Amino acid sequence: QVKTCIRCHGAGQVPKVICKLCHGSGLKLGEREVAIDIRPGVSDGQIIKIKGAGEDGSGGLEPGDAYIKISIKPHSVFGRNGDDLIMKKEVDVINIILGRKIELPTIEGEKIQIDIPYGFNIRQMLKVPHYGMPRFNSYGRGDMFVEFDLKFPPKLSSHARKFLEDLKKDIQ
Repeated sequence: QVKTCIRCHGAGQVPKVICKLCHGSGLKLGEREVAIDIRPGVSDGQIIKIKGAGEDGSGGLEPGDAYIKISIKPHSVFGRNGDDLIMKKEVDVINIILGRKIELPTIEGEKIQIDIPYGFNIRQMLKVPHYGMPRFNSYGRGDMFVEFDLKFPPKLSSHARKFLEDLKKDIQ
């Protein structure tokens, strides 16, 4: 029968003094920190390979690779569908009628001003091109989609009610 020597583990030599840390195995237990470069646009559940960051190889072999599974926490404002972002925005119905600009947050924490196109169906989502997530390992960005939640005045004065009635007659 041929089998690996249990004293030298096939190395061909036995040390005179056995290491107290590894007990002659050549490996010791421990932890180490590894820097991970997580690029913008990474997806939930995506796996990133980090070459050489795994366990050390036995017998002088190179270390293995580490695989990291990404878990993204839900955002307080944005949902995500691939590279596209989805958000809800409460808007005052009067501002919609008057065609005023609406301020929206971006994923970077900035604010942008958008116009709601005249005749836009407010029940649909408004597409804001190129304000979504950066495309992972590529160029460009996804889009941002805004779902509107209409806010109506709590009470109308008689003057405001008459004005709206006259407006309705004018647009019909």
